[in-house]
Amino acid sequence: MSKTTSHTPNSLARSLAEAVILQSIEDLWNPERKRESLKFFKSNGFELCSKIAGISYIKQLAMLRMLARGCRPKNRFTQYGKGNLSLKAGDVRKKLNISTTRSLR
Repeated sequence: MSKTTSHTPNSLARSLAEAVILQSIEDLWNPERKRESLKFFKSNGFELCSKIAGISYIKQLAMLRMLARGCRPKNRFTQYGKGNLSLKAGDVRKKLNISTTRSLR
């Protein structure tokens, strides 16, 4: 007898949104896909997928900061914060219209 699992539309959407985010993270290290992945994180695509996946605002920021730090070039002659990945906390705040006095959820 085969088991059937019932998935609600919400759980399927959540799984899909998580998969999109994970694929975009992986694409950051693929030279052929990096530009498209950066567009995803800089646009409202990441914000939308995060909301669907149930990722809180604080965790979104933490994830973006972690990715920005992880993608920095290891060249010691490159200035701190200046690299080919221009995903910075200030850019995220501007994109999401966040002020520094915004209360935490």
